[in-house]
Amino acid sequence: HRNKTDWIQTSLVNVPVNTIYFDNGNMYAGTGTEGLLFSNDYAANWSSLQTKIGAASIYALELLGGELFAGTSDGIFKYVDGKWISKNKGLPDLTIYTIRKVAGTILYATSNCYIYRSDDDGETWTVYYIDIMFSRIYAMELSGDGFLLATDIGLMSFRPEVIVPNVLHHETRVVT
Repeated sequence: HRNKTDWIQTSLVNVPVNTIYFDNGNMYAGTGTEGLLFSNDYAANWSSLQTKIGAASIYALELLGGELFAGTSDGIFKYVDGKWISKNKGLPDLTIYTIRKVAGTILYATSNCYIYRSDDDGETWTVYYIDIMFSRIYAMELSGDGFLLATDIGLMSFRPEVIVPNVLHHETRVVT
């Protein structure tokens, strides 16, 4: 049993943080009000990596090939040469809660009731799966040959019955 005295406040105070991403000693915090923040001293100090992406809240962060992707309330953005570039081609719903890389240049993303897939480093997206049973897919993790989805109706396991890449063994096969 822990109590509130066990927690240590970082220097990021009174800022709503929606997501964090940690990579080789660098920490990124996606916020709802301050855009993307960066720390390279284990959260002791934070600085703005770039001004906000418009009025968007940042819900998801992922690195692919050394480039940072952000899932926001206004779609998917890629951080290139100090600027955020919109990567929304093919997205019918722009509220992106999760971005996950699989292998090579393959990315998956989730929005309200959609799972999207990009095979070209996030340049274009296709609807990989849609289920109106969910009104929100808040988080996604790859699990063997399928997905685990955190949704508004609970934790769901999803194994599509189509040809998909096996993310653990990097081969293609039919999932049954």
